[in-house]
Amino acid sequence: MTATLTRAEFLKARERSVVAVGAGVKAAWGVRALETAQSSVLALEAAAAAEAARQLALLAQPLALDAVEIEGAVFDLEGETVRVNVLKPDGSRYFDAAADEVDLLVVRSRIDTARGLTRLEGFVRL
Repeated sequence: MTATLTRAEFLKARERSVVAVGAGVKAAWGVRALETAQSSVLALEAAAAAEAARQLALLAQPLALDAVEIEGAVFDLEGETVRVNVLKPDGSRYFDAAADEVDLLVVRSRIDTARGLTRLEGFVRL
């Protein structure tokens, strides 16, 4: 079986890349807008394009830094977006959000083994 030159170059590449530009991100962040690159295990270009669009949609909106504690020891969430239930056991809310769940872009996590909790710190959409 013979591969085309384009297919052969695709198969030899260490990583595939998708470039996504968000005018909304540049408008929201101005001079603080950054170019970022991420590696992932996404094999299909369509999946990578969908992930890039999801991240641009998240970053195009105003964000607030906040934190939440969840039960258990949770590892390796930095850089991931997780859906968090904002209702505390006492009925109050973790975030000032109208919805009962928000997406949290995790930038830091700390495990409290004594209490059996993990504190997630990150950005939520306003």
